[in-house]
Amino acid sequence: MGARQVLAVILIGLLPTLDMVIFIAWLHRAEIAMGVFHLLMLSVPVLYAKASGTAAEKYRYLCRLLQCQKERLLRQLPAALVICLITIVGGCLSYLLFRCEGGPLGFSMQVPFPGGSKELKMCISLYAEELPNWGLGYPKWLLFIFGTYFVIVNPVFEEYFWRVFLLYELASSQRASEFAPLCNDIEQGGITQDPQMSKQKKGGPAGSSTEGGQQQGDEEKSGSAEEAVGLDKGESAPTGGAATTDKKAGEADLEAGGAVVFLGTVQRPGGAEEEEEDPELSVASSLEPHSLLVSCLYGLYHVVVVYCLLRGNATIALLAFVGLVAVGRFWIFCRGTVSLGLTTAIIMHGGVDVCVVFGIADVVFKLVPPWS
Repeated sequence: MGARQVLAVILIGLLPTLDMVIFIAWLHRAEIAMGVFHLLMLSVPVLYAKASGTAAEKYRYLCRLLQCQKERLLRQLPAALVICLITIVGGCLSYLLFRCEGGPLGFSMQVPFPGGSKELKMCISLYAEELPNWGLGYPKWLLFIFGTYFVIVNPVFEEYFWRVFLLYELASSQRASEFAPLCNDIEQGGITQDPQMSKQKKGGPAGSSTEGGQQQGDEEKSGSAEEAVGLDKGESAPTGGAATTDKKAGEADLEAGGAVVFLGTVQRPGGAEEEEEDPELSVASSLEPHSLLVSCLYGLYHVVVVYCLLRGNATIALLAFVGLVAVGRFWIFCRGTVSLGLTTAIIMHGGVDVCVVFGIADVVFKLVPPWS
């Protein structure tokens, strides 16, 4: 990926922060900020794909990813629900413990600075009387609808924007996915023919020619693949050329970094094959910068929201940034782990949003009285 493309993707990742600065910090309209936020997440990836001439490739990738989610849903759902439940209980309890009013663990202290001391608030300062100042002064029934939408729809939009679109665009064609657990599958000899990826090789069915059949036979005997590499981001999946693939490994890689995996070769347009380096040799350095960058962009826009809604509480805003970078990084790990997947990231994200809605509902409906 060229430097201009990387810069373009980073600028796209900064759009949510710009949205929050304009509509929350400046205009004080949180409900409009959320609407524009979701509109950006739907429209910008489509426009970017069309502008870069890769719309067909992105569509095929998305369809394949959705297929992976569907096939693994029952396998991933139990762990996802358990993680979500732990998130909700832990998040809501932390809010109650660290409320500035009535939270037994919340506190504030004066910290000396040059020119005078400043108050350091280690508590969550969310107050019902200030919600109208940020565009949340609606009837309770309408706030309930907003909260339901936020919990159900927002996690889906965000995960596909941050953990699918941005990560896909930042992933280099020379590097394999960091989190695709394909190496174990390959080493165990679980090599199968993927009918969707392996069509025909220069006019003949896969495996019908002597060369293709010999190649497949050798791989089946050895029970392992020499290398696993991904397609170049800017190139579509091949329609010609024989390739013996591990279906499960390929799906895992699709979920993790956006590359279609072939064993030993990269299929180029026209049937050409190109050898690539073993991705295990550069796993740690290949996707980690991209994953960290995406996570930082994800945490950045929350700083504006938290700082504004919590009376300029810079301490909690900073802690929220650090925590959300870590959580965002964990969701990238989830989407590349077969037993968790993007499904777990979405459901856990919904659990985090439940905690946010609970905090607002607590100050609006007085759900939990102060601790005695």
